[in-house]
Amino acid sequence: MVNIALAKIERFDPPDANTPEEKTAARVARQMDQIEQLEGRIPAFIGEMSLVYLVAQFEEFLKGRVEGHPYSRVSTSRPSGSQPFRELRYQNPKSIDKYLRTRFGISLSDRTDWIIFSEYFARRNLLVHNDGLVDESYRGRTGYSGPGGYIGMDANYLEQAVRVFPTYARLIDKLFEREVARRI
Repeated sequence: MVNIALAKIERFDPPDANTPEEKTAARVARQMDQIEQLEGRIPAFIGEMSLVYLVAQFEEFLKGRVEGHPYSRVSTSRPSGSQPFRELRYQNPKSIDKYLRTRFGISLSDRTDWIIFSEYFARRNLLVHNDGLVDESYRGRTGYSGPGGYIGMDANYLEQAVRVFPTYARLIDKLFEREVARRI
């Protein structure tokens, strides 16, 4: 098995980048550095993109399940006091849990692995929006107190994610079926 925690990338993050233009220039330089170093970090890249894809697939499953539910009343316009699922699709798991609890009486956050499940979303956001660099948003969502910089993942982390997401999908499917049966 390939260890995907291998590549710690040297980041161009000058401490004197204070203006928006300097921060943008630093981000572009960091992204260029990533592109140039991609060949040497293919296993890490595959792991990162696998997690990104796994979260996206779960969101698509959830969207389809909610929109297909006979009692969802999901619409493209925003009814008073309601939020269509498509607007929650890129939100954190806490918002998704609140939506499912309010609309369908389904709670995901009661599970013992909820914190782990939520961290996958936060890590995906970190990879997509912050080049995998730990920031205050990630710390706030996960309680992470380790060092800053690039946060990688190993094969065990990804294997666990591959097990947890189908577990949540099956749970949601079962809870939706139970909810439909209860209302019939």
